[in-house]
Amino acid sequence: MQRKRAPTANKQAEHYPERPSPSVMALSNYGTHLLAEVERKRQASEEAIRKHQAALEEIAVEEAKIRSGLEGESRLDDFLRSRLDDTWTIIAGYRAHEGEIDRILVGPKGVFAFEVKNVGGIIHCDGDRWWRDKTDRRGNIIERDVPIADNGGRSPSRQINDAADALERLLKGNGHDAAVVRIVVLTHPRARLGNISRLNIHLLARVQDLYMQRVLSRGAPLSADQARKIATTIRRHHEWFERKEKQSARRDDEPLNQAFSPSP
Repeated sequence: MQRKRAPTANKQAEHYPERPSPSVMALSNYGTHLLAEVERKRQASEEAIRKHQAALEEIAVEEAKIRSGLEGESRLDDFLRSRLDDTWTIIAGYRAHEGEIDRILVGPKGVFAFEVKNVGGIIHCDGDRWWRDKTDRRGNIIERDVPIADNGGRSPSRQINDAADALERLLKGNGHDAAVVRIVVLTHPRARLGNISRLNIHLLARVQDLYMQRVLSRGAPLSADQARKIATTIRRHHEWFERKEKQSARRDDEPLNQAFSPSP
């Protein structure tokens, strides 16, 4: 005997008579609220990620600038060491209120201050206005009229002149009537000189083109004792300035430290 198949769910439903649907008593829209809260958190997280990403990109740019500067200074160090003897002292990273001097050279021919710029492209100068045309690896210009300046907006000539003027005053105040020769050195392998006018420093050159006899001819001769005392004065002033900076930083931190110190 052949068995009858059981009716499917759809066919069973067909046998129910039509009736009114149940009413819905909505006590809250909590699920919708939760969903909105999740969306708010998502948007806040995405915004935080964007801010952190922007901060990381700024840090990366700053790090690249610092590394580039260190590479340029290292190239100048190698150049000077290969051409000078032990009667000379190279002072690296002298700092004072008026700014930093990348390298100071003290020796028999005088005192020389170097501002190092490790930037590529075609370098132009008109007085205290400096700019460059960026180039690709083949030397083709890809961006024009890019200013060359420090974080305070000072051009290379203003940077070295401000600091060297202050250094001359320091030396004179300590009994050393020595002029400071000011030199801007381009250390990037793809740097080229462009339009240079009204140069108000003593020398501007690519490091590979520095002719030391010409550089040293700008200075005023010093005895070995004078050179030693000048180098010592510069070192001591730098150390004094760094101590003063640290003391100032500690004073700035004192109110914050006191605010978070536990009560006795």
